[in-house]
Amino acid sequence: TQEKSAIISTINNSGKTYLAIFELFIFIREIMNLKYFFSFLGKVN
Repeated sequence: TQEKSAIISTINNSGKTYLAIFELFIFIREIMNLKYFFSFLGKVN
């Protein structure tokens, strides 16, 4: 029915949003790791 498909599409959209936020979080964490890594290299050199 129409309602069922509407609910399913809402769930799919929220799932995509959650995935995007999760990917962004991982991306930020990797950038932070790189920053610490380079500052560590700077201290060594």
